[in-house]
Amino acid sequence: MRFTSLSVAVILSVLSPLIAHAELTLESAVEAALSRSPGRGALRAQALEAEAAGRETFGMRLPRLSARSGYTRGDDPVYVFGSLLRQQSFSQEHFDVGRMNEPALHTNFNNALELGVPLFSAWELQSRQQLSALAVSDAALRLELDAQRTRFQVADAYLRVLQGGALVAALDRRVADASADIESARKLQEKGLVLGSDYEAARAIQAGLRMRRVQAGRALEAARGTLAILLGVAPEAVQVSGRLSEAPFGGDESVQRFVQAAEAGPELREAGLQEKAAAVNRRQADASVLPRLSAFGMLEANSRDLDRNPLYRMFGVRAEWAFGDFSYFPRRERARRQEEAVRGQRARLKESVGVAVTQSYQRFKGAQESVPLAAEAVQRAEESLKRFWPLYREGRQSILEVLRAEAGLADAQAGYWGTLYEVHQGYAGLLLAAGALDAEGIAVLDRNLREVQP
Repeated sequence: MRFTSLSVAVILSVLSPLIAHAELTLESAVEAALSRSPGRGALRAQALEAEAAGRETFGMRLPRLSARSGYTRGDDPVYVFGSLLRQQSFSQEHFDVGRMNEPALHTNFNNALELGVPLFSAWELQSRQQLSALAVSDAALRLELDAQRTRFQVADAYLRVLQGGALVAALDRRVADASADIESARKLQEKGLVLGSDYEAARAIQAGLRMRRVQAGRALEAARGTLAILLGVAPEAVQVSGRLSEAPFGGDESVQRFVQAAEAGPELREAGLQEKAAAVNRRQADASVLPRLSAFGMLEANSRDLDRNPLYRMFGVRAEWAFGDFSYFPRRERARRQEEAVRGQRARLKESVGVAVTQSYQRFKGAQESVPLAAEAVQRAEESLKRFWPLYREGRQSILEVLRAEAGLADAQAGYWGTLYEVHQGYAGLLLAAGALDAEGIAVLDRNLREVQP
């Protein structure tokens, strides 16, 4: 489907109120971002340009009709003699030797209509047609790559908003509990029941928690702002839905499956098209020494005063052969080296893609395997805090230990939500590296954001 600027504006006018008044799902956010992406408009224009180039080349195969008009005036003997003959106004008196050697100024209006048909272009037109077809395919792949990168940008910002919201909520709870603990300790400290050094150290931990809350809030606003820019709305209009989930992604798929997917993905396919284009250019450079043949037919009229326009017909075949073209061998060498360079770049890209997929896979699996440990860390930190609090109330533990337990729980919760973010973002990054971050991949991510936590 092709989108004009008007249709994109209509889509945005419909989506903007919905975005502003309803919670976004990941799928709807991605669709909204894709529909208004400025870069995709430029890529669509490139695709249309490539299609137009193909039609232009096809048109060059067809007969070409051209017109020519000219006005000349002169006294060159050969010019005057020929013009009189073409105007069919030559008479006996023009055989006078004096008039032939020193003719008077003579005027000629020349009009011609010529029809030309290319017969053989040394395969230049065929090469241009092939390059146009490759350019159309390349533009389609660029659109696909841009769509996948846009999906990843939106998914990353969306996941950061979810992570930031969960972390801010957790830190709000920790800061509130720590403030209550500090207030209780202040009263006890005034009664001499709490050491001043412990009290001040506890307040330092509380300040650290408050500092983390400020930083987490700013990170959340940055993520929300990024998502708003991608969607083309105000940051306050961004309301996401879902929750980072521990739900697993698919089965136990091997890294080789993703490497194979990447080898058939749009990035390497685009490199393959560039290699084919280099091969076409090399073949055309080899054939550039061959002659060009064309057929033509012409009607020509010559007149002295436009009163009479006698017509002449001419038709034939033209051949153009560039003998002594000293640029031929350097041109052929350049095309060959370019083909070798593109082939080497494609091989190097294949290795880079394999490395990127392998690294993304291991990061994703590492985060996935860390989720139970992160959840256990939160559980144990919560249990530690539960045990410290009654001991503190009984005077058997210092307020410093309670605040340390609060900070430990904050660390564990931050690690937990960070690990869940890394799982979801890692899965999206793995699909992107494999060239498979399509609408179905976004749907899988979206479903996992709605899984009920065990």
